[in-house]
Amino acid sequence: MKIDLSKVDAYEIIKSGKMSFPGIADGKLIPLIIIDDSKSQKLKQLIKIHQDAPPGDIETIWGIPISMFAPKTLRLKFNFSKHMDLSFCLIFEVKERYSLIDEIFQAQAIYLNTSNKKADSIESVQGGILVEIPATNAKPKWEKLLFKTVKDIYKKEKISKKELNKITKEHINTMRQMWKKSK
Repeated sequence: MKIDLSKVDAYEIIKSGKMSFPGIADGKLIPLIIIDDSKSQKLKQLIKIHQDAPPGDIETIWGIPISMFAPKTLRLKFNFSKHMDLSFCLIFEVKERYSLIDEIFQAQAIYLNTSNKKADSIESVQGGILVEIPATNAKPKWEKLLFKTVKDIYKKEKISKKELNKITKEHINTMRQMWKKSK
């Protein structure tokens, strides 16, 4: 699906981490994403409203650019329609954030909040909302892009093709197992 960025605000991720909640998602870790609050007053307001209200209707859409080459960015668009109408997207640089992107696909949720860009730690962040992110039809495309991204990291090591594929698979499996063990 094409995401028209001219019609939605795109927010910068200033920090990320992981959180676990008793009684939510079987206590598994969920990626925490912090957005710069100086550029997201509407989002800050939306989070505040959602903290004191029952869950609202939200649609999330992964945007993976169609290209002959591996895309440099992925977009995750949010359409909130209950309590407050708001659409925005997060842009992920694939090479820098492939692990975070994969964590979102694995957890199928994020904990979203805003904070001051100068905040010294994730612990200083208060509040936030849990957002379900179904993988939908983007997951197979992500799996291919993740494999290529990790493989490109190891290509610089001048490893044989057979070993390169094996090491890439091991890297991804280890990354995902660490994610599961952290629960």
